Amino acid sequence: MARVVRVLTPWLVGTALIGCAGTAFLSVSPTRSAVVSAVAASVAPGTTRQPAASALPGRDATAARERATRRAPLVRPVPSERFSGPVVRAYPQQKQQGSQEEPRQTHSKHQQFRKQQWPGLEGYTVLQPNVAYGYRPTTVGLRWLQARGFVTVLDLSAKPDPAEGPMCRQLGLNYHNEPITAQALAREEVQKRLIEFLSHPKYRPLYVHDENGELFAAVWLLFRVRHGGADEAVVRRELAAIGVRPEGAVWQAAVEAISRAK
Repeated sequence: MARVVRVLTPWLVGTALIGCAGTAFLSVSPTRSAVVSAVAASVAPGTTRQPAASALPGRDATAARERATRRAPLVRPVPSERFSGPVVRAYPQQKQQGSQEEPRQTHSKHQQFRKQQWPGLEGYTVLQPNVAYGYRPTTVGLRWLQARGFVTVLDLSAKPDPAEGPMCRQLGLNYHNEPITAQALAREEVQKRLIEFLSHPKYRPLYVHDENGELFAAVWLLFRVRHGGADEAVVRRELAAIGVRPEGAVWQAAVEAISRAK
């Protein structure tokens, strides 16, 4: 019996020491205890190898929760296509179709004008939404107007280009020639016709042109005063802002026509 005790005593002491060391190891850090529990659970049959986020305290638990609740990456919405209709607005934004260059613009604080330079449309200026002015367009300019959705081309020249009307009709544009002279502008029916062209929605988008701006200046004065209620000084500043000089016999005829209408 004493021999058995002598043999078992070292073994029992060693077991006790190992148990105390394990207890001390587990009591040092709760994270180690959680790790040991997770390893034990992974070894046991019927359990998952991935420990729950709630079982990991401290920094490990926070990282696990972040991984568990991480959202899927957001999908950027596909941008809608740009409006491809007429761009004859107070602030046109689109480029010319088939062109890589932006138009050169000059700004005016009067009527929010935008003066641009497009091929075939010298002096192109947006006067109002869907109303633009410029000099006589070339074939390239007419094709640009047609591609941008213009409806009407109003020619104020007393000597129009005979090829412009057929070209406009071929492109589906409504062409109107209203020859402006001092004698014509004195007639009431001509004044009403011009105001209707510039104001009625059925003619818009509208492009008005002449040779050098002199005829347009008189027509614009008539329209702005009789239809818009502006005074002559305001119209002069507007015209000067886009480089049009109000002068000549036609301008004087417009001033006299406005005086008679008062």
